[in-house]
Amino acid sequence: MSANQDVGSGSYTLVEFNAEFFDSNSKYNNGSGQFKFTPTVAGKYLCYARIFWADFEASNKIIKIGIYKNGSLAAFGQSTMDGGEQGVAVTQIIELDADDYIQAYAFNGGAGTEAIAEDITRNVFGAYKLIE
Repeated sequence: MSANQDVGSGSYTLVEFNAEFFDSNSKYNNGSGQFKFTPTVAGKYLCYARIFWADFEASNKIIKIGIYKNGSLAAFGQSTMDGGEQGVAVTQIIELDADDYIQAYAFNGGAGTEAIAEDITRNVFGAYKLIE
């Protein structure tokens, strides 16, 4: 992520993972507000996402990171935030068809808008095909 991303209270927000490190087959689309991975080859994929919140103001509030498959929640990780900076992650094996896609969404359980930290080394999203 090249900048902090604000997340409103009480709803899931698409995480804008706009930097790429490995994408040899151009399966990740970070343009046009998509921020999605489309495998193009069917199979079981290990999917993962992790975000760090920057200076979260609220304490004792739920934060989540979700992996959505074709627009529906497929897996999520959850933590209770105690203020300051904290991360949350999810890893899940998900069966994907060639034209399915996954995206990462963040949930802010605080009372106001909070920000995901600008940090391309700690905020990650991806998937890789498992050999069956």
